[in-house]
Formats: sequence, C-alpha cells, structure tokens
Amino acid sequence: MPRAKKKEDTIEETTEVIVVGADSPAMETVINVREPMTALEKLKEELQSKRNLDTDKLNSEFNLDHAIDMVLELDKYTQISVFNSWKFFLNMNCIRQALRILPENIEKTCDGREEYDQIIRETTEFLEQEGDFISKLPAFIALNEKLRVTMYDNMLEPSTMEDTLKFMTENKPLAINFEKDYDERVRQGQKPGISKRVFCEVQLEDAMKSHHQLNERGQAAIEFCNDLNIHADRGHGDLPDWVIDTLYNKLTDKLTIRWQKLDIRRTGLRTKPSDRTEAEADQLLIEFVYNDLTGREFTREYGI
Repeated sequence: MPRAKKKEDTIEETTEVIVVGADSPAMETVINVREPMTALEKLKEELQSKRNLDTDKLNSEFNLDHAIDMVLELDKYTQISVFNSWKFFLNMNCIRQALRILPENIEKTCDGREEYDQIIRETTEFLEQEGDFISKLPAFIALNEKLRVTMYDNMLEPSTMEDTLKFMTENKPLAINFEKDYDERVRQGQKPGISKRVFCEVQLEDAMKSHHQLNERGQAAIEFCNDLNIHADRGHGDLPDWVIDTLYNKLTDKLTIRWQKLDIRRTGLRTKPSDRTEAEADQLLIEFVYNDLTGREFTREYGI
C-alpha cells in the first residue's frame, strides 16, 4: 500500500460529480490533487497576502475638501504654512510623475508633436481596464489646481512648480544627506541588511540621476503638466492612499508647529495684551480644527 501523502504536502480540491447509471444512480467523489507547493510558491503567496493588507491608511475618514475649508477658518500665517507645504509636495510629485511618463527623446516639435499629443490623450482619457495601470498624475494636478485657486481667492501666495523645481535643483545631493534616513530606520527597528556607507552610496547614485534629470528635463515636465489642461473640477478622489496619509501628516505637523509658535508669542514677557489675546484666540481655533480633522484632542503641557 502506498504511503498516504501528508496534509501539508498537497492541497486537495474535491468536486462532486453525479454519475447516472443503467441500474442505479450513484454519486462519486472525484479527488483532484495538485502538485505540492514549492517553498518559493509558498513565500510568494505569503508576500502577496501581506501586500493586499491595507495597513498604511492612517485616517480613512480624512476628507481633503473639508480639511481645506477648515484651514481657511484659521489665521493667514497658518493657512500659508499648511497650504504651501501641500503645494510643494504636489508640485514635486507632478514633476516627477510627468518625467516618468515623457520619453527622454520626445520634443514639442513638428516631428514629435503627434507622439506628444498621443501621450497627452493617454494620460487624460484612457480608463483603467482589467487592472491595467492608469496614471494618477491627473488627480495630483486637479488637487494642485484646487489649492492654487483657493490660495489666490484668499489673497495667499501659492508656490509654483517653477519655484519647486528651482528648490529641487539648487543643491547637488550629498551622501551625508541620507545618514539621518538610515539612522531613523535603525531607530524604528527596521534592521537594514546593508551598512550605512553602502546605503548612502546607493541612495546618492539614484539621487544624482534624478538631479540630472530634473536639470535637463524638469521644465519640459512642467510644460507637460500644463498641456494636460486639467482643472480642479476634474476631482481628486482617485488619489492613492499614501498621498492622503502624507497630506494628513503634513497638516497635523504644520498645525502643531504653528500652535507652538503662537504659544511663544502669547507667553512672551514683552507681548502686548492685545497681541497676547490675538495669539490665544488663534491657538484655540487651531485646537478646534485639529480636533475636528483628526478626531483627537490637541495635547499641550500647560493650559491656556
């Protein structure tokens, strides 16, 4: 008698089949046995399961449009701080995504215009079908445009893509810039499998390539974003979760820092009573907005 296969060796699929006979009907069970999973297949299955877990979302109820309306209730300095931190992030991502879409050798000349226009159509009109990749650049631009219009309407000065590109290309990256990133990974228990030196070298190589690309083609990327002609009413509901989480974190960080600066002003020994009252009022409004958008109480060491 052959040895019975262990349960963990195979995955059995059982199908019931009705067999109609001449004498009497009978029900037979047919066992289809699949080949044992290899160690590599098991590892792939485990990794895929982990990827499918939506564990990165910090606040599933965070609504960007509501957040914009709430921030507009705060003082001008707080509005500028929050909105321009968002603008820089969106500008940077718009430029980088446009660079990934645009072929290196394409130009807006007579010869390349047809191909350029085709890329415009593909980026703005094609829909996702059967899991195919669809660009998120239109959603980034739509939110970026909404912020730009909102800031202009409220007499604020939004940072432009040109401003952001200039900042991104002003200084060449250095290996030392990545040491803090490595140390933070160690602090959080990520246990890098490479040394700090190798980590910084690899990061620097990628950063230098990106820096060169930004210098050479950054302005073309900005023109491409403008040529897409996307407006705020297009909507940004299809932004990835990681983008919402990043904007959420930037908002809470800026509100906290702004509250702290107001606290320094409020408690200043030479602060005039009227300025002290104004700073206190601005702090209370920030606390209200923070609580509304995060669902958490704003924490402070001493009461006002």
